[in-house]
Amino acid sequence: YKGQDILVDAWPAVRDEHPRAELHLVGIGYPPLYEDIPGIKIRGYVENLPDVLGSMSLYIQPSRVDNFPVSVLEALRAGLPALVTETTGNKKIIEKIDDDLIVEPDSERLAAGVSRYFNHTNSKKDKLSTQARSKGHTFDSDSRKAAFKTAFNEVLTEIQQRN
Repeated sequence: YKGQDILVDAWPAVRDEHPRAELHLVGIGYPPLYEDIPGIKIRGYVENLPDVLGSMSLYIQPSRVDNFPVSVLEALRAGLPALVTETTGNKKIIEKIDDDLIVEPDSERLAAGVSRYFNHTNSKKDKLSTQARSKGHTFDSDSRKAAFKTAFNEVLTEIQQRN
């Protein structure tokens, strides 16, 4: 359901337009044959994800369906714009950055979204990075706990008022 296979299928089309584009797959369990595709590297398990994210220009969450993947938030916190599918819960955050970073979960749309991002000027990419970091920093532990506590207390108050 994570859609990595869709992204891998999209990569040759990305490389047609951007021959030097590289896709780095982080995590375990990828078929080794993915590395037979030009421009794809399997990084495997990485000890320090922020360092890896900091060296990239775009994060891609190609999920067929996904509630609210934390990896998107980690990318945003690192100042990395995220391309997500419309079936990913994070799309509500990403649409506040740029609607063009939301695509349908298929190879053609993913390739088009990646290429569209790579075609941006450096100043546009810098602006998206700044916006990503700004949105990402709202997802720190303390503020999320406080928001949960507030929402929970609001639900309790509403229940008490109904009784």
